[in-house]
Amino acid sequence: MNSLLAKSLKFFIKSPDGNHEIEIEELFIYNLQESIAAHNGNHLVFVCKDFALGKGQNIYVLLEEEEGRERSVMLSLSAEQINRSR
Repeated sequence: MNSLLAKSLKFFIKSPDGNHEIEIEELFIYNLQESIAAHNGNHLVFVCKDFALGKGQNIYVLLEEEEGRERSVMLSLSAEQINRSR
């Protein structure tokens, strides 16, 4: 069975013009698995300091795979999507 081996998981804020990125450093991560089997998932909790998004800014989540495959997944979350969960 194939599995994804995570090289890194990063959260960052990107400016509306895309020229500036601010990495969000974690205070705590719960349940981050080193590998995820094919057709499965991993629910985790990422805790960071409080922050505010400026107009047009989004949070991006980048998961990079290791072992030379150089594949990655990037998800974009808007302020509306984040505030909906509160």
